[in-house]
Amino acid sequence: MAEAFALTPAALARELHDRRLPTPARLLLWGRLFGAARLITNPDRSVQDAAFRLGYSSASALGWVFRRETGLTPSELRSRGPLACALDGFLRREVRGRAG
Repeated sequence: MAEAFALTPAALARELHDRRLPTPARLLLWGRLFGAARLITNPDRSVQDAAFRLGYSSASALGWVFRRETGLTPSELRSRGPLACALDGFLRREVRGRAG
């Protein structure tokens, strides 16, 4: 990620911190979650398939991360609109949570 911005990893972390943004690791985690949310919008795609495509070891591993980060299981996300719920979770945890 740092290379894409022509920064060292330390400089990227400092820039994100100075702007009160999540760490590079958190941004990468959320990138994977948004990818998973996009994949499970397709009702023909299983959560397990989405998990494997994004490097998770199982559907339960992905489900555990979704629940920890959004408070919802993949099934709940799918029924409520996965992208909207993932975005809400990101904003609530990573952006609004840092504003205070």
